[in-house]
Amino acid sequence: MAQPTDRTQTMVPACQTSPTLQRPECIALEDAAARADRQTFALLVRALDWSALCPADLTRASDLALSLDLVPLARELVQQGIRVFPDDIRLQQATAVLAPPVAIETRPAQGLSLDASQTWLKEHAAQYKGQWIAVQEGTLLGAAPTLHTSFLTT
Repeated sequence: MAQPTDRTQTMVPACQTSPTLQRPECIALEDAAARADRQTFALLVRALDWSALCPADLTRASDLALSLDLVPLARELVQQGIRVFPDDIRLQQATAVLAPPVAIETRPAQGLSLDASQTWLKEHAAQYKGQWIAVQEGTLLGAAPTLHTSFLTT
């Protein structure tokens, strides 16, 4: 039987031939992270061909980048990972978690101006001395001698 030549051999992904984090390139990343050597870690990450590794390698590298407070690098890793391994659930989750924050503008509630009510109080407060009153947008809603007997508790 003929031996397969290089052209007929099938390529086996690295993650099927060697467990994650056992390959030299991954061990070097782990070592740089353990030494808190952020510069070396970043250089190693950028030098690796991530398409030749596994999704688990990318997520582990992203976790290590986060442990070194390298959030932008962790984002880069998961974005690159999702391009290479679009169906990987963990990379999808990491992409969502590490997405840059989005500021959502909110407008203040409308109609909460107290100007009309304050004007009403200045003009009519003397008539209701010693009473509980409720005023909304310059209109008297009710008045009572005590809070318990007021319209507020009905």
